[in-house]
Amino acid sequence: MCLFAFFLTAALYFTISVEVFKARLHDTPENLNFASGQKVTVLKIIDGDEISVKMNNSQFIVRILGISSYEPAVNDPVLENVAKETMRYLEKTILNYDVELVFEKFQQDKDKRVLAYVYYDGTDIGLSMIQNGLSIVYTRYPFPRIEEYLHIERIAVREKKGLWGVPAAAGRAVMLKNLWKKGKVR
Repeated sequence: MCLFAFFLTAALYFTISVEVFKARLHDTPENLNFASGQKVTVLKIIDGDEISVKMNNSQFIVRILGISSYEPAVNDPVLENVAKETMRYLEKTILNYDVELVFEKFQQDKDKRVLAYVYYDGTDIGLSMIQNGLSIVYTRYPFPRIEEYLHIERIAVREKKGLWGVPAAAGRAVMLKNLWKKGKVR
């Protein structure tokens, strides 16, 4: 019982710490607006679809447009491994590098995150993550490249790449997509 209480306390502490950290990062500068193609430096990988970036003297969060990834703090060892692999990929690929933020129109979501495709060295990072089975196409809200992303995802599913080769993760992805279609989950 004591061990259970310890793990419960540790999990609660970790969850609260992450939420406090994310809330501080959401202190987006007022009047933030810039043109597509802006270069920013990636300061931190928050999770599989959010990054903290710096542009000049401003720091803000970018929600990578068109993808959804499992949370690293998920309480499921199988999904946790998939989430950690996604984090490792982003850390290896873009952490501490300059990336380009691309969008049709500057937008922020309700949490003041900038919604953008992220490019590094000419590569669409979100699309690359879909291609490697590290993320799923976020079909809850339409976005201009959805058909291209879905086409690449179908190939990843067929080839059982990344999460699509892990039955529990693939099943959860299909369930999420069904809930998004019904408008029941964000």
